[in-house]
Amino acid sequence: MEFFLKYLIKFLSVIMVLFWSYLTIASDSTRILVIHSYSQDYPWTKGQHEGFVDTLKQISPIIKTEYLDTKRVAYESIYAVNYEKFIEQKYNGFQPDAIYITDDNALKFGLNHIHNLFPDTPLFFSGVNDYSQLEKLKPNLETGVFEKKEIKPNLDLLSELFSIQPGTQIKLAIVGDNSKTDYVIKETLEKEIKEQKNLSTDYISSNRLDSILASLRESDATIILLTTVGAIKDQNENALNLQSIITSIAQFDDKIVICMEDGYLFDGVLGGYVTSAYSQGKSAANLLQAYLNGTPMASLSPITKSPNEYIFNDKVLEILDLSLPKNITDIARILNPRINFYQRYKQAIQIVIVLLSLSLVVLSFLYFLFISRKNKQLSQANIVISEQANNLETEVLERTEALNESRNQLKLALESAIKSQQKAERANKAKSVFLANMSHELRTPMHGILSYAIMGVKRIDKSTSEKNLNYFSNIKTSGDRLLVLLNDLLDLAKLESGKMDMNYKQSSLQFVAQNCVSEQQARLDERNQKIIYMPDNITGEGFFDDVRIGQVITNLLSNAIKFIHEDEKIEFAISNTDLSSRVVDRKEKCKTVPALLFSVRDYGKGIPNQELVLVFDKFEQSSNSEVGTMKGTGLGLPISKEIINLHHGKIWAENHPDGGAVFSFIIPVEQVETELLKRRKDD
Repeated sequence: MEFFLKYLIKFLSVIMVLFWSYLTIASDSTRILVIHSYSQDYPWTKGQHEGFVDTLKQISPIIKTEYLDTKRVAYESIYAVNYEKFIEQKYNGFQPDAIYITDDNALKFGLNHIHNLFPDTPLFFSGVNDYSQLEKLKPNLETGVFEKKEIKPNLDLLSELFSIQPGTQIKLAIVGDNSKTDYVIKETLEKEIKEQKNLSTDYISSNRLDSILASLRESDATIILLTTVGAIKDQNENALNLQSIITSIAQFDDKIVICMEDGYLFDGVLGGYVTSAYSQGKSAANLLQAYLNGTPMASLSPITKSPNEYIFNDKVLEILDLSLPKNITDIARILNPRINFYQRYKQAIQIVIVLLSLSLVVLSFLYFLFISRKNKQLSQANIVISEQANNLETEVLERTEALNESRNQLKLALESAIKSQQKAERANKAKSVFLANMSHELRTPMHGILSYAIMGVKRIDKSTSEKNLNYFSNIKTSGDRLLVLLNDLLDLAKLESGKMDMNYKQSSLQFVAQNCVSEQQARLDERNQKIIYMPDNITGEGFFDDVRIGQVITNLLSNAIKFIHEDEKIEFAISNTDLSSRVVDRKEKCKTVPALLFSVRDYGKGIPNQELVLVFDKFEQSSNSEVGTMKGTGLGLPISKEIINLHHGKIWAENHPDGGAVFSFIIPVEQVETELLKRRKDD
């Protein structure tokens, strides 16, 4: 039960975090108030809304939508005032970032009423026919997209579709719903039609369907052009839906119906060069997007070139046996595309393909049987030859493999012998050099001790206190030097035998390094040399033996001093890094652990490349050291290597590209337990 409650609490916590994140994101979303002139079921309104919302999907805005519904209710001043009160009450406390309105009535409401409620909120519109509204727009507050129904592209299209010769008269019945929008469109069309000499028109404007149908029956026009018909009602003054209106108008078999709005493309309507509701909404959304991206409203000029397009119903084209001109086909949007030959006879074609496939499978099987019999005869004849060839090939391969193996073993043995000989010669040479150096180094301080002791004994009665102090000081100096040599030998012996005890504890590598520098200060002052710390803003806290790591740092600093002349400098740095470590518990696995990196750089001659690998071997010394200094025993770097190995780190030397040598070591920040360390603890 406790286990269940524990995970239930975790699950609820995750849900709360996700819910809070959603609320936070939602609260930062752009808030938009949308007011449409017509109802949500009106195709023109629906198309603009979809184009607007789809374009803004990426910013996920919060959209509140209202409808004036002026196809059903006349837009009058009292209605506008009441609607303003309705908006004020419903959206009390809601502050939109932008307002989007569609069509002429909503624009009038926006310009005269909406800014009373939201005075500083930018307003965007689309689908507006009345271009006179341009003069009333405030550039820093209002912009949008105008709609213009263009008759000339449709007239040119009709001429191409029906091969109308120049001078032939075209009779056109222009149908509208006698609304204010219809009046504005009629004014625009009259200006364009005046320029068309071969065109005569019947204007049929009414808000009653029976009146429009009666006028169309009497008209001898062969082409019906629909402008705006959304406000048409039946004989009982009931508002009709757009589909029933257009279906009734398109019932005349002797008349071709074209339209100027994409929302009218129901069955029976050919289409034409139409105003696109989706493009209107999309263009308005692009203006809003530019504003949200920082473009000032005053720089967002209204779009007066209506984003129209060619749209056609392919079913009507097929019935009329018409083909669109290629230049229009390439750019037009086709609705209800006709079924091609494959689509029409798809099932029959698929049956034929299946039968042909089965026949091919049967023929292939028979052919396979025939070929398999012939192949069987040939394969039996080839078996004997194949077996003999395989036996011969196997024998040749076995003998070749045995010969190669013998040759490889001989080569490896020879290489191993050469390496062993070279290693032995190098070790013997190094050992001889070491013994020679050690005998000299041991003899020199011992000789000094004995010489000054003998002088002190002989002259004890005659010597002054100052001379006796000088004798004892020289004896102490020689003894200290001898003690260092003996300590190095003892340290190396302990490290190699695994008997060196390490006192691991939490220490600061920076503190240890600075102490080591202080110990070398007298030697540095004597040679007018400097050691510069290049800090990395860390203290170098880690788990290590501070005495032994101090011994390594002292050794590296001492060696660096040997590599430089007087008045030169040495740099050292400490930084954080990573170290690939092998941890042993029940089975081995590799991991990367945090580590400390210490580097010392001198500005001397550097180390010959062939000696970089050898400097950490016992008895080896660089040939470029000792710029005015004494040779060491060659034990400092091997001892340092053993100490770093016990800390599970690594130490190396390299030449700096700008000159001088760099000695570095890495040790893990935390102690790494290994089987070797466990055995040393157990012992």
